Amino acid sequence: MLERKAIRVFRLLILLLSLMCTLMSPSGLGFARPLRVTASILPIADWVRNVGGDRVSVSCVLAGGSSPHTFTPSPSDVTKLARADVFMTIGVGLEEWAQDFITAAGKRGLTVVKLGERIGFKDGANPHVWLDPNLAKKMVLEVAATLGSLDPQSRALYEKN
Repeated sequence: MLERKAIRVFRLLILLLSLMCTLMSPSGLGFARPLRVTASILPIADWVRNVGGDRVSVSCVLAGGSSPHTFTPSPSDVTKLARADVFMTIGVGLEEWAQDFITAAGKRGLTVVKLGERIGFKDGANPHVWLDPNLAKKMVLEVAATLGSLDPQSRALYEKN
C-alpha cells in the first residue's frame, strides 16, 4: 500500500515537472520553435497564421459560430492559454471573459495583445472593429509588429506577409 502511494507521488512529481518545463518561456535569444499564439476569435487566428506562417503555432479559443459575448472558457481552453506565448484579442469589450481567462491560465510572461485598443479604440466602442477592412488591415500590422518584437530574427518575414 505504501509502495503504491510512493509510486503515485513519484508519477505526480514527474508530471508536474514535465508541465513546468512545457510552460517555461523560451529564452530571449530568439525562438527555436514556433511562437505559440492563442487567438480569441477566428479572424485573429487567420491573421496570425497568414502573417506568421510556419513560425507560429496558432490555436483559437472560440469555435466558428460561437459568440464572444456569451462564451465561457473550458478547462481545456485554459490549458491552451497556459501553453501560449501570446494571447491576441480584439479587446474594447468584445471578450468580457478574457481577464478571468488569463488569470485562470496563470501563465507568467504571457504577452496579451488587445488589437482594437492598439489601433486606438477604447472600451465602449463598437467591438466588431475587425469587420471594417481598413481597421482589419491596421490590426494585421499590429499582429506583424507583435510577432516581430517577440521573434526579431523573423521580423522581416512577418512584415513581408
